[in-house]
Amino acid sequence: MALGDRFRSWFRFRTADIAPAIFIFIVLLAGILLVSFSKPRSTSPQKEAIRSSKGDSVKETIDTIRLLSQPQKGIDSRTRETSKDYVGPPSHSDYQPKRRLPEGATIDLNLSDSATLTLVPGIGPAFARRIVSLRNRLGGYYTILQLQEVYGMTPDRYRDIKKYFTLSKAPQRINLSQVAYDSIPRHPYLSREQTNALQRILFRDGKLRGWQQLLALDCFTRDDSIRLSHYFVVENSLNKTSNDHQIVSR
Repeated sequence: MALGDRFRSWFRFRTADIAPAIFIFIVLLAGILLVSFSKPRSTSPQKEAIRSSKGDSVKETIDTIRLLSQPQKGIDSRTRETSKDYVGPPSHSDYQPKRRLPEGATIDLNLSDSATLTLVPGIGPAFARRIVSLRNRLGGYYTILQLQEVYGMTPDRYRDIKKYFTLSKAPQRINLSQVAYDSIPRHPYLSREQTNALQRILFRDGKLRGWQQLLALDCFTRDDSIRLSHYFVVENSLNKTSNDHQIVSR
């Protein structure tokens, strides 16, 4: 017999012998897996207690929400039992929203504090503080139009609130010719470059000769003279300064 035929004969013999064993092994393995997956998993008493406590906590929370959502019917003042020592809780009036200014009413923009400013429809406490803060930094508003410079002001808000304001007092102007060169006050409308230029002129000449002198400098423009003239005087005579500015503004 050839070697290949002998090997095939031997392989068929061995396969026939172990086939029943393989089949039995597969059946037993399937049975073990089936039993293990169908058996409920056991949990420790500690885990069961935790799961139970969580369920109770959720149930209590749900019950509390339901209780709070229902209208509470308590004992009112007419049926409350009292004595000479117990007169019941104090009675408080219902909250009344803050009254706002009626249509057509006005307040002074330079004289109103932040609490008064909140009476204007559309102005809350935070925005009222911004209005007062800018007013303090400027030294007062000289026109209602300056409200547009308040941080956070929008065109719609400005249009809605400007009708509630008036100005009865202009800002007090500072005469720069009477201020030491190193004591020029800080102001939102004065840049650092402009302040340095004023210091050089005052240090050199001791006074300012008018807006024409400042407009000859590159750091001052006609718009600067219009803004600053409401807060600063640039020569000794207020009348001469006013006339000088009228000439500049033409």
